[in-house]
Amino acid sequence: MSDSRDKEAILHTFAENLRRYRTQKGLTQLDLAVVVGLDLRQIKRYEAATSTATIVYVCRIADALDVSAGDLLTKPTDGR
Repeated sequence: MSDSRDKEAILHTFAENLRRYRTQKGLTQLDLAVVVGLDLRQIKRYEAATSTATIVYVCRIADALDVSAGDLLTKPTDGR
């Protein structure tokens, strides 16, 4: 994606979905960090939309949350 607005939109969508699915699963940021092998600060950055996750970590996070990678990367269409 060449447009920085596209990148920002994706980062914010990922951040919102990550937070929503994590809390629905009853996990703290630290719980998720431990499960996926990341530092707590990195999870905080993802949820603040200040850092971009690699595809490997998107998949690890999706597995930990029992959702698809697509679920993390796309805007909900069902009103959440």
